[in-house]
Amino acid sequence: MENLTGRGRLDEAGELYASLCSERAPLGLLPEQIDPTTGAFMGNFPQASGRLGVIAGGAGLARAQGGSR
Repeated sequence: MENLTGRGRLDEAGELYASLCSERAPLGLLPEQIDPTTGAFMGNFPQASGRLGVIAGGAGLARAQGGSR
């Protein structure tokens, strides 16, 4: 997402961000891994690294979009 944002591909970055945010577990947790074929959650739920990436990616995307989101 941050790579797409940095390259000016904001629509794609926004779609990826929305997709990522929709992959939360019922309690809002982000899984360590998601099986690409089944969508099943795999591994642990390490919140610090997952949330930091989502927050940083979302903030960068919002800045690139002029703060509109």
